[in-house]
Amino acid sequence: MSQETVLCECFICKGKNPELGGKFVSMSTFRRHKKKESKWSCTTNIQNLNANIINTDVNRDSENNFNVNENHEGDEYNYERRTEQFGDDIFFQYDDKDDMVTTDKSCDSDDDGNNSYDDSDNNNDNDSVNSSSKGSASEFNSDNEMNDIFSDLSLEDDEFLGSSLGNNEDEFSEDLFLNVLKLLEIKQKHNLSDRAFNEILSIFTNNEISLYAVKKKLLKFVNIMPEFIDICVNSCMAFSGQYENESSCYYCSEPKFFDDNKRKSCKVLSYFSLIDRFKIQYNDPVRSQSLRYRYEYINNENYDNSNNIGDIFDGNLYKELVNEGFFSNERDIVLIGSTDGYQIFRQKTDDCWIIMFINANLPLFERVKKENLLLSMIILGPRQPKNFNSFLKPVVDELKLLEDGVMMYDGLLKEDFLLRSHIIMWIGDILAITKIMCLSGHNSYTACRFCYLRGVYCSSRRHIYYPCNMPTHYENPSVNPSNLNKQTEENYKRDILLVENEHQITLKKENIKNTGITARSILLNLKSLKFPRAFPVDIMHLFFENISINMFKHWSGTFFKSGNGENYIISNAIWKVIGKTIEKSRRDVSLEFGRPPRDIYKYSNGFKAKEWSDWIIIYSMPMLKNKLPHIYLKAWSNFNLLLDFYIHYENYYYKKEEDRLPAMLISFHYLLHVADCIADCGPCWVFWQYPMERLCDMLLPLVHNRSLPYSNLTNNVHLLEIFNHLLFIPSLSHKYLNKFPIIPKSYPSSKVFTLDDKNEELYWPSKACNLNSSEMRVLKQFYSELSNIPKHSLLTISSDVRKYGRLRTKDGHFISSYWIKRNDNISRNNYCVNVLYNGQVIYMMITMESKHFMDIVATAILTWNILIVVFYIINFFYWFQVKEGRF
Repeated sequence: MSQETVLCECFICKGKNPELGGKFVSMSTFRRHKKKESKWSCTTNIQNLNANIINTDVNRDSENNFNVNENHEGDEYNYERRTEQFGDDIFFQYDDKDDMVTTDKSCDSDDDGNNSYDDSDNNNDNDSVNSSSKGSASEFNSDNEMNDIFSDLSLEDDEFLGSSLGNNEDEFSEDLFLNVLKLLEIKQKHNLSDRAFNEILSIFTNNEISLYAVKKKLLKFVNIMPEFIDICVNSCMAFSGQYENESSCYYCSEPKFFDDNKRKSCKVLSYFSLIDRFKIQYNDPVRSQSLRYRYEYINNENYDNSNNIGDIFDGNLYKELVNEGFFSNERDIVLIGSTDGYQIFRQKTDDCWIIMFINANLPLFERVKKENLLLSMIILGPRQPKNFNSFLKPVVDELKLLEDGVMMYDGLLKEDFLLRSHIIMWIGDILAITKIMCLSGHNSYTACRFCYLRGVYCSSRRHIYYPCNMPTHYENPSVNPSNLNKQTEENYKRDILLVENEHQITLKKENIKNTGITARSILLNLKSLKFPRAFPVDIMHLFFENISINMFKHWSGTFFKSGNGENYIISNAIWKVIGKTIEKSRRDVSLEFGRPPRDIYKYSNGFKAKEWSDWIIIYSMPMLKNKLPHIYLKAWSNFNLLLDFYIHYENYYYKKEEDRLPAMLISFHYLLHVADCIADCGPCWVFWQYPMERLCDMLLPLVHNRSLPYSNLTNNVHLLEIFNHLLFIPSLSHKYLNKFPIIPKSYPSSKVFTLDDKNEELYWPSKACNLNSSEMRVLKQFYSELSNIPKHSLLTISSDVRKYGRLRTKDGHFISSYWIKRNDNISRNNYCVNVLYNGQVIYMMITMESKHFMDIVATAILTWNILIVVFYIINFFYWFQVKEGRF
């Protein structure tokens, strides 16, 4: 028997079916909608949805005023950029109900009552509220169009909007606002859902203030508003640039609008402006001072006289740009672009891409902190983009504006100035660089972007490989790995013209095959990017996710399917011993070495980049000693000499044999270009992808809503960006910090001991003790050698001291002493310490090697000036021992 249906004429159903004036639903759904509509009308008063919060700006002189001056001057850039994209009638999907974004394609609910308005429990986060169902820059001309906004709201969202609209953000006091702001900071720090936060908020504020009101108030202080860009529902392309007026996707033919009459976009993404954030940062005097790091670095007296490569400013790219007239002002900003793909779900069903910038003007210890990474765009899934240029168009447009200069206010010097910013390099793994440079990829004959080495096709693997010395009977000529035919910017642009100007399909494909370039990258419009040198090899992916893994496969005999006869292969029995030895050291390896090591034999498939890094740098040499033949071990110890290692690899692993061509992956060829990348771009850490990986790990837990994940993610990123810039708003940050000051903990000297001019601290447990004659003799010997003073000339050292159990270093790491050693299997005993800091000894270890490899006794002494404050015996797991001796 069919279920009875009736025409529901509530504002929700009218919004979904404006032509019919409602929607046929079941009786239970009809009654539920009537009840919700009645409750809504009694508790809310819908205001004009076209929120005029874009042009609000913090008055520079309002540092001592809590109220914000809504000054619209200086926002012409924001208005022009947004009206250029969306027209004069701007609606940013930030409706006044929730300050939230819609980026997901909506789905009509079933008529059987099992729709999104069901009263059953759900895990949806309030951040998923859709502001225009699917629209991006829609014009609202009727009540039905306005009602479309709420077509995807869940019950929780309706209740939230109802409570929030009943509040006026100007009614609550300053003290209440600051208290809620602290709670909101805790929410962001611990990644609480909006539902959990609202429940906490209702307890502490008695419903006097809502999350919506706090967010709206924050937007007045921190003027960071995203721009919305229409994109294909399958993420093929963005409707920007030459595709701006297209009505459907060029690749999959999916429509741009789900309703052509209302011109509401099926899907949008958010772009966060760099200029908006630079304005806020330079307005703060403290931040403005930090942003002068570049100027201070290059004006150091040793800058031009030293051959050291200590930062990006020592690279050839920066120096060449300076000679061409770039970075003439001390406040000009050096940017590093970064792109990478990541999975929004751990099930790896949606492929998202991130565009991020690193501000190289910040000091080294601040530059890559999470709050300083400039996330500009998240290219939404579920599929990979097919036209990356279309997504980069708004990024390039803003970077071109920054090239020409943007007027800003310097809060340090109290003056207006013209800020110019130039991007020097763009980093990413092979897949990311392939997309942004429009290359043919790593399985093409000309896969290397730095040289003209032509690959060799292997029919057995159906793949192309890249040896410098070709197998016997191959027509391709061999090349000298130390003298490769390098790409130049002129040759690169010439190759692009060959591809662009050829219209015959067959010849065009041949040109792509010969050049490795598929199209013209939009990044060529930026004057400061020198192709291809501005796209260095990512050290993290190259060394720690390719070379290390493949070498382990060689040594374990799994690289070749039938390669068990090689003398460099280590048996599984020995690998088991190595794995167990490493895992036994977990409790005794210092925090300075990072995460505790895992059994490489068991868990190598799950190793992260940091674990492979530790394997290369710390564990591989002592673990492979006497297990790997000497010639292979010696070559591996020279891995830092990349050319020597490459030649050894070709001679002993590839052997110039055709059936061993798979050993010559493109990653091994890129070893030959690392030295050039360092010379051009600076130290390896400048252009590795660890900051991007850190950002991806930070974004993963921001998604609470499974039905509308992209909206949820975008809203949380927006709120995160606002919090990252709160401290740069003096009118708010001063009051906030005064209300919630950071009060240092105070302990008696028996629990914590430190000196006023030192960062290290000694922690409990502690006890008074008396040094015996043997310990006194060791101390005198130590000070004598350290100070180069005869023992008889030393000051008298008292034998009465206080012994502490732990040392907290300036980096926040704790070093445990031997006498509080815990013998359980979980606790980590950290006995290892750093020795040198700026060339001076802060704390020292004196080691006395015994007969056994891992049985080392060490005496650790912490010294501040000549005062001895601690002395203890520690058990030190000694790793650093190779053929040449200790290091």
